Amino acid sequence: MIGRGEWLIKEGKHYIEFPLAPVQREFFKKYIYINGLTSCVTYIKNKNLMRITVTEDLKNLYPLWYKDHMKVPNIQCMDPYAILLAVLLFSERRHHSLDVKANIERKYLPNIAYYMEHHMDIPVEPHVSSVRIYDITTLFLFATKHLSIYELNLFLSYLEKSERENLVFHFQSYKEKIQSGGVKK
Repeated sequence: MIGRGEWLIKEGKHYIEFPLAPVQREFFKKYIYINGLTSCVTYIKNKNLMRITVTEDLKNLYPLWYKDHMKVPNIQCMDPYAILLAVLLFSERRHHSLDVKANIERKYLPNIAYYMEHHMDIPVEPHVSSVRIYDITTLFLFATKHLSIYELNLFLSYLEKSERENLVFHFQSYKEKIQSGGVKK
């Protein structure tokens, strides 16, 4: 719900629908397979939408995310993993930033940026229909503490060559500190 998901109620059934770019769609299909969620997620090809059928035990989340049929952010639902998953699924790489698309009312985007910044300890700023992250290298380092190797692999595709080189330097420095006894394993 942090990104572009929209909660729909049709004929008494609850769904969350969202569009995904091709790379993110393929990632998500494998993600749902790996996590045993294939029975509740479908791809609507003619609309290019993913649809999650909301189970009974998750219907109580609707009032946490919607007020008067308007999607509003909810800090209770924004843990580091949920934030990073939204980054993976709904981001678009810009020249100097990563824009996380969100279909939350524009006046609430500063709240989303604040919550993300608070959890990840990196600057995040609201934009027109997204939140923007400039320090992508630090974001990746934060993600290494919360994401699986499979998830980090998609994250690496968002990094430019200079950012990947910066990470290699960072990891080499860390390795040298460990070898010299400066950092405990």
